[in-house]
Amino acid sequence: MKKEKLKELGLTEEQIRAVLDENSRDLQKARNKDAAAKLWEEERAALENQCGAWKEKAESLEGIWQKKLEESRYEMALSHQLEKAGARNRKAVRALICEEGLQVGEDGAIAGLAEQIAQIRAENSYLFEEKSVPQFICFGGMSDGADEEKVRQIMGLAKE
Repeated sequence: MKKEKLKELGLTEEQIRAVLDENSRDLQKARNKDAAAKLWEEERAALENQCGAWKEKAESLEGIWQKKLEESRYEMALSHQLEKAGARNRKAVRALICEEGLQVGEDGAIAGLAEQIAQIRAENSYLFEEKSVPQFICFGGMSDGADEEKVRQIMGLAKE
């Protein structure tokens, strides 16, 4: 508001000064609010940029950890299947396995690995434990399970 306009309205110098002072305070408050709004907008933009950077970092780390988890699941499944097959030296057997394309399935097994292990067992049987027939301890010594009648007689069981 201009001073001349207030004089035209018939205000005294003191009233004009009071009105202009009040007007200056109102303008300063508005400027402060605008400045604060600009600061808030700048901070918001900076936080959005930081948020985007953190989101990208989290996504890349998630990918890395997902890959490590898959590798761990593969290693555990491979180790379990080699142990189950009776491998004497897992490193030696693993060196003979073609691991390209092998993946852990939903059931936790590695598809195609059993066939490879069977082939390696056929070609290199010394790398695997031999599955032996359980032996029974008899009073007369060890039995390979073939002499069932003798075992029944010793235990006092009737013949079938």
